[in-house]
Amino acid sequence: MSMNITAVNTADLQIQIQKLFSDYHPQSRVWIYQSYRDMNAAEEQNITAELKNFCKTWTAHQIALRADALILLHRFILLIVDEAVSGASGCSIDKSVHVIQRIEQHYQMQLLNRLNLILLQVDELHTATFSEVKNKLHHWQDAYLFDNSITSLQQLHTRWLIPVKDSYLVR
Repeated sequence: MSMNITAVNTADLQIQIQKLFSDYHPQSRVWIYQSYRDMNAAEEQNITAELKNFCKTWTAHQIALRADALILLHRFILLIVDEAVSGASGCSIDKSVHVIQRIEQHYQMQLLNRLNLILLQVDELHTATFSEVKNKLHHWQDAYLFDNSITSLQQLHTRWLIPVKDSYLVR
């Protein structure tokens, strides 16, 4: 599943986010990886196939995980595990990180750099580093931040896209 959106309306996007993984428990574990650049259609198709195959075989202590993955807005890779069914372990999480590292290297995209930020301002996605945003915080006052530090589906639905003025950036 990929959401094919280039320019986004904040209100519409928030509604779409609230519908993601609707058949999963609200406390399901979520990991978000973002690319500093847009993925093209072929990359999205290949990466989605790789992630779907991984999720089908993803286990924790030889127990299958109820898991899924999707690419959103050509930038974000989302992984989810329904921990109400079976919880992810340290080793299983390591396996997922290795998959992300392989994708990052193969497609030459930064997915693990948490200092890269994506903001939504005037219905357009903008990429900036943490320091660029902090140094010009006044410029981003009306923008929204994709807060990739969230860890649950409930947080994804309610706190992933937040006004910059309400984010950790202003603390």
